[in-house]
Amino acid sequence: MTSRFAANAIPFALLLLALLVSMGASLSTSDTWQISVISDTAAVFFPKEVRFQLELESDMPLQEITIHYRVAGQDVASYAYPEWQSDESIHAWFDLSTAGPDYIPPGTEIIYFYTLRDELGQTMQTQEQAFIYEDTRYDWHVTPIGTLELYWYGEAQDDLAYLAAGLEGALEQIQEVLQVEPARPLRGLIYNSQKEAAAAFPPVSATVQQEQLFAGYAFQDKGVFLGVGMSHYLIAHESAHLYMGELLGPAISALPTWVDEGFAVYMQQPSQSYEDFASRLQGETLLPLRAMQTLPGQADQIRLFYSEAPAIVAYLLESYGEGAFHAFLAEFERAATVEEALQAAYGFGTEELDSLWRKGLGGVPQETPFDARFWATVLPSAILVLVILATTIGYAVRYFRRQRQTDDYP
Repeated sequence: MTSRFAANAIPFALLLLALLVSMGASLSTSDTWQISVISDTAAVFFPKEVRFQLELESDMPLQEITIHYRVAGQDVASYAYPEWQSDESIHAWFDLSTAGPDYIPPGTEIIYFYTLRDELGQTMQTQEQAFIYEDTRYDWHVTPIGTLELYWYGEAQDDLAYLAAGLEGALEQIQEVLQVEPARPLRGLIYNSQKEAAAAFPPVSATVQQEQLFAGYAFQDKGVFLGVGMSHYLIAHESAHLYMGELLGPAISALPTWVDEGFAVYMQQPSQSYEDFASRLQGETLLPLRAMQTLPGQADQIRLFYSEAPAIVAYLLESYGEGAFHAFLAEFERAATVEEALQAAYGFGTEELDSLWRKGLGGVPQETPFDARFWATVLPSAILVLVILATTIGYAVRYFRRQRQTDDYP
């Protein structure tokens, strides 16, 4: 194994020491205000919170302290007002929730700084700091593979040595298809079991928990994925999500799930062809493409979705080439709708695509199955319109009858 894939240990004690290092930087905005930062720390209490603490000395009374924080790679920042007290020095503290509705995945890099305001209205900003919010239950190691930083613990090193070369090639292929070069480090955290990953995974539905449908989750806005098991397929799949996120930026939130998941499944094993995917769908009652903008809610339909979506993406890539697929994504990134992006890149829309890709299932497009969710949404509105129309016509008929009787009265 070459030095490029050598595992670099990051013992927890050293990591915590790095997070809690004290900084004695002196800052000043003018000759009338001098500040000395004694310590500026961020301590991780996984999975509940991060505690920020600031200690400083100021020769002017402070009026306000504000902490500003954001995820690395994102422009949008949040802010809060820490609690603080002043005696011989000034102590400020703030707890950032990382669980429940405020969930933050481990592996996320967080950047923060403080702004200070004194009683005269003068302001000052502390030095910007950065740290990685980690799952502190384990002693993590990191192995760089191309532009991905893979985090692992325990006895996974032998498996990683076996997988590393193949994974580097897979990641290069994903980047080549998408024509993307990440502007920030991308991270993947690998757990050894579902049980150990449970505290790190995001809150999910009862169905997903019961069925254990997903072995990994990608957080494209944060450049992080979490997965269970040192598997080539899982790492390539989740990495494909991250690279797609790097290509599309904020537009990734509107990308139809069939595109995102279909591409990830296709790239986890590129040796599989459209014919391979299509052969597994013979005789299935397929989901209509218009119903695949998001994941279905039932376990059996989710499994069908993950067979159907890569077949559609494989059809596009193998029938029209990587250039057209990239043009489709580029149009979408420029705020086009899916329909507009398909028309621009391929010359057809969603309905025609749904018909075209199915031809590999036996020569004749299958009938679109009954879409209960579609009719559950449309039917009540249609009935209401019909009732209003019938009522309006009834009133109109009665009105004209009365009017005719009045005209005929001698």
